[in-house]
Amino acid sequence: MRAAILWIFLFTICVSGSASVALFYYHHFKKQHLQQPQYNIVAISQTTADKEPLKTIYLAELLQLSMDQPTNLFRFNSKEAQRILLNSPLIKSANIKKILPGTLYINYSLRKPFAYLSDYQNTVIDRERITFPFKPFFSPKRLPEIYLGLSDRNSFMWGKPLNDIKSKMAIYLVDWISENCCKDNSYLTRIDVSNILADSYGQRQIVAILEESIENEEKNGIKILVSYILRLSVDDYRSGFSNYLILKPVIHRHIKNKLNGVSETAIRMDPIIVDLRIPDLAYISGITELNL
Repeated sequence: MRAAILWIFLFTICVSGSASVALFYYHHFKKQHLQQPQYNIVAISQTTADKEPLKTIYLAELLQLSMDQPTNLFRFNSKEAQRILLNSPLIKSANIKKILPGTLYINYSLRKPFAYLSDYQNTVIDRERITFPFKPFFSPKRLPEIYLGLSDRNSFMWGKPLNDIKSKMAIYLVDWISENCCKDNSYLTRIDVSNILADSYGQRQIVAILEESIENEEKNGIKILVSYILRLSVDDYRSGFSNYLILKPVIHRHIKNKLNGVSETAIRMDPIIVDLRIPDLAYISGITELNL
């Protein structure tokens, strides 16, 4: 029994001593690395599946990294840095790794602009209704505009989702109209849902603006650029839009006949307003007469 107790005591001393030595060596090793300039962060390596990556200097500014006041790689908190990146309204996901002796590797994905939010300057929105700045991070794009008629501008912040019914309706309408109408020569430029909840029923409407290029083959391929401003009923916008599609070939014939004798190769027409809010009726302005 005495021998067993002695062996247990010696074994405990050996284990605790080894652990103490290892712990001491670890702290000594860490302290040396924290003080050695060769482990300062001097480079950021980034990868993303997006075609327009962020500039490295922008990532460095977010993480408060600079060459003048270098940060030691072992002092750098990767989890906190990841949280900072995700707080950027542009970044959807991010992952950070340390690469010895002094490199940060950042893999991230960006939010994709879906439409311009014309209520605010330099603002776009994605399909998740998250708002974020457009310039100088993205190249010019042909995206539809969305106007919501937002009044509380003081509380607006990039990176926050819009959860109101107007934004949900606008995102849906952009997809629905684009799918049912827009081809190579026609595209949706603007959706206005600012009055879909108006107190007066007569003021409730959805306004959709479409641009179209019409080619007149009979006149040596003259291109006619025309804008349609559609005023649709909130409750029955599908029927109103279907009526617009039925009317469009008739409007085309009228436009081509009206421009007989014109020699220009490209002509921009005045906007044509088509009010389709009343069932089975269309009020058209912008053209003098229309033969059905």
